[in-house]
Amino acid sequence: ESRRLSEIEILLLHRISATEWKDRLFVRGIRGKGSAGTYRPQLENLQRGTLVYADRNYTFTGIPEALAGATHIRTHNDDKGNTEAEFLHFEINLPATLYLAYDGRSKPPEALVDGMQKTSMAVRMSNGESFPVYRRTVPTGKITLGGNKQGGAGGESMYQVFLTKTGLRKTNI
Repeated sequence: ESRRLSEIEILLLHRISATEWKDRLFVRGIRGKGSAGTYRPQLENLQRGTLVYADRNYTFTGIPEALAGATHIRTHNDDKGNTEAEFLHFEINLPATLYLAYDGRSKPPEALVDGMQKTSMAVRMSNGESFPVYRRTVPTGKITLGGNKQGGAGGESMYQVFLTKTGLRKTNI
């Protein structure tokens, strides 16, 4: 009836050059058990106020400086009971530092954090939880992570996965 039904939006696109493509960390081919097949990477946008989980309204209230702007694979909290040894699979195009933030109310399964270093960092969330952060350097290619409760024990909330470039500039100019 000649009435506008919504606001007009404008979308500006920038075609990525070959040079930019080679210098950006991309996460592809996410698949896994439970809801893991529907996980999506949030590229280079980790900051206070962004959503923690894809199935909850909690937000990050505290992000360590080293993780600001990191790529975040937003998990589902409903996957917190997963006990699979190979729960989450994805591929990366550049060497990276993989960060795993695990529920601070319990100890993570040894198999999940095997080869990782516990850092002094923690992420904080709007529901009052604090997750200590573990890290390891990973090469280009396929990454596999186990479930939140491998062996039947683990956190009350699902872990979080962050990635930053390793060996290259953290920020694109």
